[in-house]
Amino acid sequence: MLKSFKKKSLPNSPTLHVTRYTLHSSRGFSLIELAVTITIFVVLTTAVLIKNSRFQSDLIITNLAYEIALTIRQAQTYGINVKAYDSTSFNYAYGVHFDVGTSAAKEKFQLFVDLDDSNVYTEDPLEEVSAFQLKAKNVISDLCVYQVSSGGVGDCTIDFVDITFKRPEPEALICIGTDSCEAKRAVIEVTSPKGVKRTVEVKSTGQISVLMPN
Repeated sequence: MLKSFKKKSLPNSPTLHVTRYTLHSSRGFSLIELAVTITIFVVLTTAVLIKNSRFQSDLIITNLAYEIALTIRQAQTYGINVKAYDSTSFNYAYGVHFDVGTSAAKEKFQLFVDLDDSNVYTEDPLEEVSAFQLKAKNVISDLCVYQVSSGGVGDCTIDFVDITFKRPEPEALICIGTDSCEAKRAVIEVTSPKGVKRTVEVKSTGQISVLMPN
């Protein structure tokens, strides 16, 4: 006689579970969303580039102003400390010459030795110690002289100014001609191609300052 057997599950037998995944199609950017995203990116990039360009222009023109101030200080040091022009000449004054009379003149300035004792630079190659050529289209845009040490109305119609130092005095001779060295203060303005301005102020007392805009 046949016996019937019941199927018994084994103890601790693992149960298999089948996990089903359904892939859903994802929607991409619409044309309008893409256009808005690109517009935002272009606006932000442009703003960063403009700000960076402005920062570079500010930095270059500020460095130029300090270079001018340091050159004037160098002339003062040479004049007071009696830098020898040659092995036997120790009495010459030294100065810095600025000229805005022509476009070419606005792009340079000269450190000079006053060989003829005129207090101004002459177009003599022997008087030129160093010539400084302005770069990046920066220019010396304006020159002004004042008859008082601070404030007052200045004469900004001049084409050139010479700032000269001679021992034993540390004071500056601010001259707009061989017979006109009575100014108490001179202001040299430099301007970048983007219109950023810096000014160097020299007082007859020998004080030299770089002025920043407020």
